[in-house]
Amino acid sequence: MDSKASLLCLLCLFLYLSISSAAILCNLSDRKALLQIAKDLSIPDWDPNTTPDCCAIWFGVGCDTNGRVNSLIYNLYGTEVQVLQRLPASLGGLPFLETLHINGNLTGTIPNSIVNLVNLQSLQLDMGLSGPIPNFLSRLTKLTSLDLSPNSFTGSIPPTLGRLTRLTYLALYDNKLSGPIPESLGRLTRLDYLDLSGNFLTGPIPASLSRWTNISQLDLRSNRITGSIPASFGSFKNPKMVLFLSGNQLSGPVPRSLGQAKVYFLDLSSNQLTGDASFLFGRNKTWLEIIYLDHNTFKLRYLQIENNEIYGSLPKQLGQLPLNLRGLDVSNNHLCGRIPTGRRLKRMSPDAFANNTCLCGVPLPPCNVIQMRRRCSSRSRPSSIQPTSPSRIGTQRQPPTVATGSAFSAAPAPESLRLTLISIPTHPTVIADLPFLQSLHIHGNLTEPIPGSIANLADLQALELNSGLTGPIPKSLGRLKRLISLDLSGNIMTGSISSTLGQLTGLTYLDLSNNKLSGSIPDSLVRLTALNRSTCPGTG
Repeated sequence: MDSKASLLCLLCLFLYLSISSAAILCNLSDRKALLQIAKDLSIPDWDPNTTPDCCAIWFGVGCDTNGRVNSLIYNLYGTEVQVLQRLPASLGGLPFLETLHINGNLTGTIPNSIVNLVNLQSLQLDMGLSGPIPNFLSRLTKLTSLDLSPNSFTGSIPPTLGRLTRLTYLALYDNKLSGPIPESLGRLTRLDYLDLSGNFLTGPIPASLSRWTNISQLDLRSNRITGSIPASFGSFKNPKMVLFLSGNQLSGPVPRSLGQAKVYFLDLSSNQLTGDASFLFGRNKTWLEIIYLDHNTFKLRYLQIENNEIYGSLPKQLGQLPLNLRGLDVSNNHLCGRIPTGRRLKRMSPDAFANNTCLCGVPLPPCNVIQMRRRCSSRSRPSSIQPTSPSRIGTQRQPPTVATGSAFSAAPAPESLRLTLISIPTHPTVIADLPFLQSLHIHGNLTEPIPGSIANLADLQALELNSGLTGPIPKSLGRLKRLISLDLSGNIMTGSISSTLGQLTGLTYLDLSNNKLSGSIPDSLVRLTALNRSTCPGTG
């Protein structure tokens, strides 16, 4: 009786596995749609003759338990598809799609048929698409993530996007969008991430954006936005929030309410802001760790940054403080070196500079150079740099993060880093946590691809990485707008040359030789008019 029961159990298990195996076979209509998409995009991977089940091993295709295709993630970079491809209308033939990500070598506009994807939750299309962002995207009401960056979309941001009230992520950066930011975006109260940077947006910042009280990143930099900073921005209350408003034409004083906002990283640089912004500082601002106010016309009245973990030296420019400065306090930090000379600083109380590692000079006692060097070298900076966890480094655009640092022009992390590696490590992802690096040179025995998070090094001017790196040239390199020299020679990098390199218009030197790159040289490289030496793959 026991043997019969065991046999029966085995039979049931066999039938269950057979049924389950049959259930994962690709739905015939979805399979037909995929084959049409493969034909339209010249995708060579999907072969119905050798692998009939598209749910099993068709690259980039995912299915649910009923065999319906619910995920399509395909990167045309690094494949045999080197010519520009129009985004096909056949994409609309997969009604159960929840995730659609197609990257690289695209052209044309978004087809109307995409509205058939009524279950779509995540849509990512880049790069090369043009024309206006269509209004019909607002009919995809289940969308939680919409990423159309970077492309060449023109026209204004459709106000109808405000109907996508489930959105938590919206990225439209590095396009050619113009016109105002729609007030209707304020309806997206679940939004955690918004990036509209690198466009031609004009007009004021809508006050309705302050409804996103818990947003973690709001990036409006490098546009042509005018007007003042909305006073309602003081309602932000996420202590890990980053707020980028730099590179616009904002004017007027910074609203005092912003001093109460819980913002971790605040960048107001390169605008036309005026007045006194000293209220942004203070011992109670425990959440604010990084702030950029440069290239404005502020009138400083108070500078109080006492009782922090700031290290480095006082910049020489501090000696040029205006005579109407009413208060200065840099005490109880880890500052070191000579206090800059300046008539205003001489009048300050010694208490304003007290309890630092080794500050000296008027109004403190004179500097003992030998002793000062000894103390500064051992104590002015932490014994080692403590980077943030690599888990913070993801595919989303993340701001540079440091736990402590300098509030002045002196960087809290090294400005230059040179490494020669003897062993064979993986790529050093923690380097992305050194946001003030201007020069990065790493040689020898590297493996794995360049992490996309390298785009966090926004101040980088010279990048030299060799040898041994694999994978494609990351598109994110196009965001290192200050690069002057780029050397990725002597690696094993594959795929095509990223067209985003054409965004590095300041490059004077480019070397991609001795790799395994393929395809044609992108037309976008003609924008690199500052080049005085360029080495292409295979030319040595």
